[in-house]
Amino acid sequence: MQSLFAGDDPAWAANCIQSFLDGDEKTLDHAFGLHSSKRGLKPMESGEHDDWVVAAWQQVLSATPEGKMWPDTKTLAKIGRYFELGEKDNENTEDHIIASELKRTIIQYGPIIVKQLSEEIIIRLGETEE
Repeated sequence: MQSLFAGDDPAWAANCIQSFLDGDEKTLDHAFGLHSSKRGLKPMESGEHDDWVVAAWQQVLSATPEGKMWPDTKTLAKIGRYFELGEKDNENTEDHIIASELKRTIIQYGPIIVKQLSEEIIIRLGETEE
């Protein structure tokens, strides 16, 4: 449930299993994007993705169908590739890997996204008052 995206087909599961069998992932949980931590991802206060994470979140938000938490895997992978996620050769990295990395990054950077958007709103409100 943690890594299943709407619109995925059985090929997605097969690709996850194959990435484990090929040695690209150390466990099946990792291959499927599952996290064993009960606490989830640790929120970031700052990090290497600060400069683009808000823009990525905005693209994800606008691509998410009404009533869904996330867009489909292909859409997430396209957004992730735009922001250069994935291995060195991200054009050949499988969609589910990039989509999972983008989701993890957005979740982990949640506090940074909120802070940056809040600062932008405050600046814009200040401009309208003048």
